[in-house]
Amino acid sequence: MAELLHNPKALKKVQMEIRSKIGPDRNMDEKDIENLSYLQAVIKETLRLHPPLPHMAMYSCNMLGYNIPQGSFISFGSGRRMCPAMPLASRVLPPPIGSLLCSFDWVLPDGENQRRWTPQRKWE
Repeated sequence: MAELLHNPKALKKVQMEIRSKIGPDRNMDEKDIENLSYLQAVIKETLRLHPPLPHMAMYSCNMLGYNIPQGSFISFGSGRRMCPAMPLASRVLPPPIGSLLCSFDWVLPDGENQRRWTPQRKWE
C-alpha cells in the first residue's frame, strides 16, 4: 500500500481496473484474479522490491565472478531458483488487497509528505 501511495497514478489505475471488473455490489473472489492483470503486476512488483524473506548466504562463495560474503542477503531469482512461496502469495494476496483498493480511496493524511512514508528496508 505504501508503494501505491507513492505512485497515485498506479493507485488510480489499479482501482479503476478492480472497480470496472468487479463492481461495487460484490466482493472480490479468487476466480477474479485472472482478470485483474494490473493488480497481479502491482503485487509482483511489490514482492520484487520488498521480498518478504531474503535468502541468506550460509557460507562465503564465488558466483559467476562475484564474491558473496557469508551472511549476506540475496533476493530470490526466477525459474527454478524463485521463492517457493511465490505461487501461494500470488493466490493469497490479491483478494484482500484488491478488496481494500476497491472499497476505499487511499490518500496520505493531510499535511503528510511522501518522504516520511517511504518504506524502509531492514533485514535484522
